[in-house]
Amino acid sequence: MNGASALAGLRALLLGGALFALVAHALLLGGMAVSRWWLPVCVLGVPVALLAVARRRARAEPVVPLATERAPRWLLGATCAVVTVCAAALAYGALATPDRAWDGVVAWGIKTAALTAQPHVRQPYFADPAVFHHSPDYPLLQPLCLASLAQWFGDGPARLLFPMLYVLLTALVGLAVRRHAQNGAAGCVAALAVALTPVWINTSGGALDSGYAEGFFALALAAAAVALLLGDAPLLAAAAVVLPLCKPEGSVHLLALVGACFLATNKKLLAAALLGGAAALLVWLPLQLRLGYQPPAGPLLAVGTVALAAGVFGVRQALDRLGVGVRGRTYVLVALAALGVTVLVGARPRFADDHGALLGQYVGGFERVLAKMPHVPAILGGLFQQALLPRRFGLLFVLLLALPFVLGRRRADEPVAAVVLLLALGMCAVFGAFLLSPEADVQHHLRSSAGRLLSHWVGVGWLVVGATVPVSLRWRRRGAAPAAATTQ
Repeated sequence: MNGASALAGLRALLLGGALFALVAHALLLGGMAVSRWWLPVCVLGVPVALLAVARRRARAEPVVPLATERAPRWLLGATCAVVTVCAAALAYGALATPDRAWDGVVAWGIKTAALTAQPHVRQPYFADPAVFHHSPDYPLLQPLCLASLAQWFGDGPARLLFPMLYVLLTALVGLAVRRHAQNGAAGCVAALAVALTPVWINTSGGALDSGYAEGFFALALAAAAVALLLGDAPLLAAAAVVLPLCKPEGSVHLLALVGACFLATNKKLLAAALLGGAAALLVWLPLQLRLGYQPPAGPLLAVGTVALAAGVFGVRQALDRLGVGVRGRTYVLVALAALGVTVLVGARPRFADDHGALLGQYVGGFERVLAKMPHVPAILGGLFQQALLPRRFGLLFVLLLALPFVLGRRRADEPVAAVVLLLALGMCAVFGAFLLSPEADVQHHLRSSAGRLLSHWVGVGWLVVGATVPVSLRWRRRGAAPAAATTQ
């Protein structure tokens, strides 16, 4: 199998996973059980159908493959060997131990056990407020996947989902870099960088076999970044679907994704992000209210979600007709963000009564921002300290900080600029989480959460490095800047 076919197969698999996420949460919202058949039907049936359609199109209209420099055999073999060994170690860890540390047990593992026994939310664990339930309104995508696998293979083998996520993340970044740089060696190096990032393969909480949802979330963000890099609207819509259904902060990062598309991509990609995100929120927001023991959602929630998505797209379309460029769109986006913050501040008393992980604990506490302003230097210093720890992230953030010097005066092509913008907005969201957090002890919060929140962006970060450095080095060898890499 060549790189193009592998990337197509991986893309189809991710689209199937997004369909499962949407269908499963819709079934839960409707009070129905999620049959164990839905996971194989979506995750295997969709790729088979998509690949069959692709083969028919290829026969009717043969596609000329991109001229990609092949990686040396020894490098390709070494990459496969390293990823295999690390995946085997993660598989051993996943099978030898249950969920490890705090989040793996209380936020995800217990939900998995409940959904394995009864794959619906009518059971007392989810429906009865008298039953103690940590983080009751967390999204349920990872527990649903594990529960479906457990119904087929048992609880232990179901945990092999974690090394599978590791392989998918590594392959996705490596194949995307190979495609963009048109260089197999660059793809192998990027895959090795992701595979050997210490935060994924250590023995602490947050590692990919520990039961945390960080790996799943990092894969969703990486899929969004790859879609921006390659101009893949269906994959972008799929990533937008998964983000809110994977972790509570996914809704915030969805806004970052939409913002990056609003500023730096064409309207097709913006529409894909808005459609995918709106579809997920239409299912998730009313279900989240139910899981959080809140009053049922009225029709205004659905109308507001659709109106917001349509309004953002309408503003972008109007700006394009007026010939407004990136700078003008930036001013408009800042104004829209300010308006959104004003609305949230005005609704703060309503959110303060909400016990949800995102609304009640973070959005409902805007007054904490002023109280934590004296701690801004400590927060920034703590984030930099965590990011630059070799035992957590290797050289990832060192290289990201060095990229402006590598590029010099050359400007990155538009797809890479969109990914860089997504990463920058994501880092702003990470910083904002510490300002809005109800945790009063800033140093404790940094020690317990900074590394975990930064790990979500490992795939996106290595994608930026891998998509930028090889092309920049090629420019230097040739002595002139080429045209932007194709995104076909």
